Amino acid sequence: MRGGARRPQERVIAWGLIAVGALGLAFGMAIMTYAQYRGVLACFTAAALCLLVGCLTLRPRTVFDRTGIHSRTLLRSYDIAWPDSRDDFGIARDARSARRIRSACPSVHATVRSSAGTVELGGMTTRAITEARAHYLMEDELDRIWAWAVFWGLVPSGSSPGNRAHGGERGHPSHH
Repeated sequence: MRGGARRPQERVIAWGLIAVGALGLAFGMAIMTYAQYRGVLACFTAAALCLLVGCLTLRPRTVFDRTGIHSRTLLRSYDIAWPDSRDDFGIARDARSARRIRSACPSVHATVRSSAGTVELGGMTTRAITEARAHYLMEDELDRIWAWAVFWGLVPSGSSPGNRAHGGERGHPSHH
C-alpha cells in the first residue's frame, strides 16, 4: 500500500477476482443443469472465495505512515503529505446513504485538507448513539494520530495539538 505504482495493480487484481468470481457463479449454474453437483459445489466455493477476497481488497481504508497519508475509497486512492496543522483534519457528518442503512446510529467520517482539496479518509468512520458522541470519538482518534505523527517528527511539534481543548465530551472528563 505504500507505493503509488502498487495501488492500481491492487485495484485491477481485486476487480479481476470479482469478475472471476462472477464467472465461476455463472459456470456453476450452467453445469447445474447437467446434475454435476460436485462440480457445482467446487465452482460455487471457488467463486465465493474470489468474491470475498476481491471485495475485502477493495474495502476503503487509510494508512498513516512516515511517507504520508494513503487513503482509498471505493472509487479513488489518494497519497497525501502530512498536513502542517492538526486543524487540517476535519470531521464530516455522513449523509443518509447505504452506510446509514446498516445502523440507525449517526456516523461521522474524517477528512483532511490537501492540495487535492478536502479528501474523505477511507475507512475512518465512527458510529455512536448520538452525533455529538460520534464526533467526539473521531476527534479523539484524530488527536491520537496527530500525537503519533508529532512523536515521530513527521509534523511540526509546535503545530496545533488538536481541536478539543476541553479534555472531554461537552466539558466532562474523558473516560478512556
